[in-house]
Amino acid sequence: MPSDLDYIGTDPFDPENEVRLDNNSATFFLKRKKKRKEYQTQYDASWEEVVSFDVCEVHYCKDELSWPLDEDPPDELKPIDTAGILFLYTLPHGRAFFPIWSIIP
Repeated sequence: MPSDLDYIGTDPFDPENEVRLDNNSATFFLKRKKKRKEYQTQYDASWEEVVSFDVCEVHYCKDELSWPLDEDPPDELKPIDTAGILFLYTLPHGRAFFPIWSIIP
């Protein structure tokens, strides 16, 4: 792990998904799919832009789905493992909130 980062979380089921935390910012590398095209996005959130955050434990299921850990998932969701999910709520420009999240198995 590079010394300037405090934390790197890589999804073991999909290594293209990653979150990196340091004392200045959070950087999310997330795989996205739109219609048939797959691509990777990068979101950078300065801690000065973060107005709120939430962390919770979830059932990590097939097809990158999740369900709260304290509830039984519906029959159609098949849990693979437990994971944490990190939500950052940012206010990067003016008055529009922008949520960013990542599941960290």
